Amino acid sequence: MKETIHTDILKKTDTIVKADARHTFDTVATALGAEEHNPLVVVGTVEKMENVGEIVKRESLDITPNLVIKEFTGQGLAEAYIDSVTYGYVADFMEEFVRIDMLLVSEFDYVVREADETVQRGLLRLFEGLVRNNRQVVFTMTQEPETYEALVLPALAELVSSGAFVVVK
Repeated sequence: MKETIHTDILKKTDTIVKADARHTFDTVATALGAEEHNPLVVVGTVEKMENVGEIVKRESLDITPNLVIKEFTGQGLAEAYIDSVTYGYVADFMEEFVRIDMLLVSEFDYVVREADETVQRGLLRLFEGLVRNNRQVVFTMTQEPETYEALVLPALAELVSSGAFVVVK
């Protein structure tokens, strides 16, 4: 990660304080340059990460109301990809992502912890395509990416670590 931002953007009510959220993401964008905060990796405790995907989505839609966001859990995304391979509709699966502005993957830990190399390679191509086409990718995790280095495909680890890293205290 080029920059790690430590923040306390969650209140006890599990909502982001709007000014803090915008400040956090603006800080990330400023520190890393507009291109380099993609993907955005948000890491925190299980309790904090439980609702952070919804919070990121709500805040993003508040800033850009017509944003097209596709959401998956890490397990759901891995299973959807496996099904597309199994039943022969990988092209249709990938086509779903052409029209989106943001991919939000909660519990991304599952992809790096449980998904096999073939699934990681397929999802890596998806993530690379989104980033290359300036579509925002957001991963939420409960453990820092380096804790999974032995389990993850090196190219996927490199992609994840190329973006911004926000630690929610």
